Amino acid sequence: MFPLIVPGGFFIMEDLDTSFEAHLKQAPFEGFSSISTFDYLVKLSRLVCGEQSMSTEMAYDLFINSHHAIVGSVEFGRRTAIISKKYMRGSGPI
Repeated sequence: MFPLIVPGGFFIMEDLDTSFEAHLKQAPFEGFSSISTFDYLVKLSRLVCGEQSMSTEMAYDLFINSHHAIVGSVEFGRRTAIISKKYMRGSGPI
């Protein structure tokens, strides 16, 4: 979905509280992921914040590797995350 967002747009994720202990006990990970959504977003935010300083840390997966350069910011709030898309590659956060 994120690549389809217009430049300068936002991707809002809700219900991130399901990534934490109380919910995970009731519904453990199944399927292809070995980490929670929150942990995945933390990995994305490390590359967004660290950019060129992250020379020894590899991207978690192909999506983060190929799209972190167009992410302007990753912001966390109560049970939510907001990811902004840059207007153009190389520009700063919106």
